[in-house]
Amino acid sequence: MKTPRPELVASAGGRRRFEAEAGTWAGLGLHPHTVNCSYVRTVDGLPRVFAEWVDGGSLAEAVTDGRLYAGGPVIALRRILDIAVQITWSLDHAHAAEVSVRLPDGTVTVRHGLVHRDIKPQNLLLTGDRERMTLKIADFGLAKAFDSAGLSGHTLTGAMGASLAFMPRGQVIDFKYARPEADLWAMMACLYWMLTCSAPRDLPARRRPGRRRPARAAGAGT
Repeated sequence: MKTPRPELVASAGGRRRFEAEAGTWAGLGLHPHTVNCSYVRTVDGLPRVFAEWVDGGSLAEAVTDGRLYAGGPVIALRRILDIAVQITWSLDHAHAAEVSVRLPDGTVTVRHGLVHRDIKPQNLLLTGDRERMTLKIADFGLAKAFDSAGLSGHTLTGAMGASLAFMPRGQVIDFKYARPEADLWAMMACLYWMLTCSAPRDLPARRRPGRRRPARAAGAGT
């Protein structure tokens, strides 16, 4: 269950818009590389997102604890490229999906495609063992849901706010009208980050101690 910080959905209108937009995640249906969202409900006055539990933690954690680079450079590179392909499969499904959306006034409409708008290592979850890591993208639609409530740039409870490092410049300038291309840029930024442990271009994420060691183990920069 995912819950936004109470101050971010304080108004009734903001809660309704959040629920309507977050419901698009549930509308995506089942996909092997997308975290399944069952439904969105208001509990104790707050909208709660009930989603599939993924037991392997995030890609960010796999980099920090070295799991991503286990087995040496060749195996690690193969694993990284496999994860990148799995991200594209999930994005392709979302960008082509016909999603039923309940609007704040209660009417239902159909939208073609769903743009995530917050692809980053913390939203890329893993399951399985080191031999075959399965990636699932989480939080589809929630970045847009916050923006619809006038709360763009905020994240869910427990999420890490490094999003700018994984956004193309055009999305930073005009977040509201981000297109599928923004997700693809973010996916490539995540691939770059897995290989080098640094963010691309001119919006660097703050490095953590020890992150360069796994990058060398993966053969980055060779």
